[in-house]
Amino acid sequence: MGNKARTLPLITLGLWALFVLLGHQLILNAPQVWLTERLLISPSPGQSIELGRTTLGLTAHDRTTASRHLQITRDGGDQKDLKSGIRFFNISPLHRVDARTERFKTRFIKRLPLSSGDSIHLGARVIQVVEADPGGRLVLAEDQGDRVVWEGGRLLSQRYPPFKSCGMAWFKRQARDLRWWLRDKNREQELTLFSLGGRVQCLDRWRLSGVPTTTAQIYWRDGRFLLGSVDRTVREQVVPKGAATGVRLAGQWLPLDGAEGLVNRLVLGRTHFRVSGGPDRLALEPERNIPVVFEPPPAQGDTPGLMVETRSQRWIGDNPFASLSPWRAGLLVFFIFLSLPAAALLHAIDRQMGQYGRSRVLAWLALLPAWGLLGFALVGWSVLNNNLAWGLLPCALAWLIATLQLLQGGRLRGPAGLLWLLLTLLAGIGALNLTQLAAGAYNTKWLGYASGHLAVLTGMAAAVALLGRLPPQVLRRLAANFIGSRSLLVKLIKGGFVLMVIGLAFYQFVTGDEKGLGWIQPVEFVKLILVFMLATTLTHLRWLRIVESRDYRENRLRWIAAGVWVVIVFFLAAGVLMLGVNDYSPIVIVLTLMLPFLWLAFADPHVELTQGERDHNAGLLRDGRLLKRVATVWGLRGMLLLLLGGIVLTAYYLYKHPPDYLSSFPQAERLRIWSNPWAHRLSGDQVIQSLLRVREGGWSGVSDWFGGNGKVMNLPAVQDDFIAAFLINRFGAFAALLLVAVQALWFTALLRIADRLMSIPGEFEEYRSRYWLGGVLTGLAWMQITHWAISWGNVLGLLPVMGQPMSWLSSGNSHMLAIGFTSMALAMVGAWIVGEGKLSD
Repeated sequence: MGNKARTLPLITLGLWALFVLLGHQLILNAPQVWLTERLLISPSPGQSIELGRTTLGLTAHDRTTASRHLQITRDGGDQKDLKSGIRFFNISPLHRVDARTERFKTRFIKRLPLSSGDSIHLGARVIQVVEADPGGRLVLAEDQGDRVVWEGGRLLSQRYPPFKSCGMAWFKRQARDLRWWLRDKNREQELTLFSLGGRVQCLDRWRLSGVPTTTAQIYWRDGRFLLGSVDRTVREQVVPKGAATGVRLAGQWLPLDGAEGLVNRLVLGRTHFRVSGGPDRLALEPERNIPVVFEPPPAQGDTPGLMVETRSQRWIGDNPFASLSPWRAGLLVFFIFLSLPAAALLHAIDRQMGQYGRSRVLAWLALLPAWGLLGFALVGWSVLNNNLAWGLLPCALAWLIATLQLLQGGRLRGPAGLLWLLLTLLAGIGALNLTQLAAGAYNTKWLGYASGHLAVLTGMAAAVALLGRLPPQVLRRLAANFIGSRSLLVKLIKGGFVLMVIGLAFYQFVTGDEKGLGWIQPVEFVKLILVFMLATTLTHLRWLRIVESRDYRENRLRWIAAGVWVVIVFFLAAGVLMLGVNDYSPIVIVLTLMLPFLWLAFADPHVELTQGERDHNAGLLRDGRLLKRVATVWGLRGMLLLLLGGIVLTAYYLYKHPPDYLSSFPQAERLRIWSNPWAHRLSGDQVIQSLLRVREGGWSGVSDWFGGNGKVMNLPAVQDDFIAAFLINRFGAFAALLLVAVQALWFTALLRIADRLMSIPGEFEEYRSRYWLGGVLTGLAWMQITHWAISWGNVLGLLPVMGQPMSWLSSGNSHMLAIGFTSMALAMVGAWIVGEGKLSD
């Protein structure tokens, strides 16, 4: 045992050194880049200047910007109602231009306002705008007799009833109604209302025979209905009331300074440009998601009125402190000063536990490295200007300091050493993968994903290093107080956290922003709440069935009421989880969590007693009751196995016989793509691209592990849902197999720790807290294996595409904090408790 206890930390340090070496090589081989610094535009009267992929310094791999995207025209000042003669035209048929103004945060150029009496021409079809009321009522009539009314967030047809299933669940419709009800509270944003076209009538789609699905979209902004996003194969125009000719989206323009405010931002593809200047000249300066190329850009030619300024630098950045601000630096210094009371608290705990070997000064010095890195991760990482070298350095230091501190404190003995080794592997693979994703990309957007992930890993290691300085007795008491305390303050803290997370998740969905609130995704914390609630319910049930107390027998109604509240809050949290993603992943996650907890709940604790404990509880052995209990347990578990088998057979049947277009089965298109993505080249493009990039990677990855990433960057959601495709493409299937092995070992290790925690007997508070901790680790293990299965299913086409990050590998800061960090911290605590081999000091 002693040799093993010394070997695992040595292997961990060796792995850390290997990852540092690989990170160093990755940075050294990061390609030199050229990027556009400023575009100076001064068109002469009547001149038009076009901006596109080449002008903006984009590579051929970038499909978010067209070769001819934005046209800037100066009309000579003949428009009397405008302060400037400069106009913007979106000339790309497939791409958008978001021209943000002082009044509107979202203002797409290709939008035509609708008024009562106008007519909409979609090819050969003519739609009359009967009424377009600023209060929010829109009435449209088609030339074949149907008439629809949009009011109160719903679209109703006179001829066709709504199709029974349009891919929108009931709560999705209710959330859409809430968004419409709240429309006036966010007037500067644009709302998507409904589409024109399709074979079935929906509450958000108007059935028009002979018109392709979602031919055009109707929007709402600041009291006006707008037409936009028309299929490029359909010739459209809006003929105003009483006019002889119509207006097309292609001819729609936006003035630099008009009735809708001064244009101050332009978003082309991924890049955000700050607009300054006027009335006869402009300066466009990229300030977010700046495009780069790996070779010197070709000469732009002699375009009158256009001058492009470029610069060259190392991708990792030449000036890491470019965005340092006094208030951020001050906040970081203040956070470090907070280590003084923390050290005093640690010293007081040592004295209470009878450990007098550490003074306050020594406690502060021991605390400072990890505390400082934690403060850097929380406050200071963004001041380093998304610099990869300065992101990897504190991350590597944090994991080294954590390893040395845990080793020095004897916290890497036994199962804790194996857990820390697996954590180092998971963290190292994820850090290097996302760093290469950013170093070889063609847009600085990817730097943010890597630096954010590295900051989270830095904070996680620093926090565990601090956690390891607390004696195991304190950790056990904290767990016991959290699960068993009847204090009003503890209950308020628990309830407040649950309500806050569910409220934030619901608000996020109502506002329609799938990206979350700032950098937070509340849905990830809802998953954590589900795990906590299931573990708590399982713990209470376990204890009641062990003691069969008089209180339980005589107060059945109170316990039933408590169970009802648990069920209500659980389904509320599960419903909020399902609100967050419009695919099958919430159902998969909830089922995957429910089944193992039901498996544990069906176990009768009296069946698992030792022979001596059975003799002590001799009443259970009378009249064959123990045999009856065993039969009941495995009868219930057999029903679970039958349910699981039914789910697998149903999935196999749907794979072989996917529902057709008119099927009422929810998300039927995902099942059709899953069954045969090659037969759906347009909607199944994401899966097809993933399979092609996996095939391209082979067993050893592309020929050059470093440098530019190439075609794999065109894969949508490559930084999260399809991050494993990037891993295989760059580093090969051997690296993927290594990751799968580590994932399997981590899952198994968590379940083994959980099983040992749940099987150790003891006094009431200790047993209940350990059992609860084991239940939480069980839920977190199944949560992560579910995310891994969904992600591998996305990449290899094994499951219908579902939007969930791959734990420890994807760029998902909220997921890493809610699931990754919680499993990391609680697993180490559980391993320390199990490794002690005793119940108390």
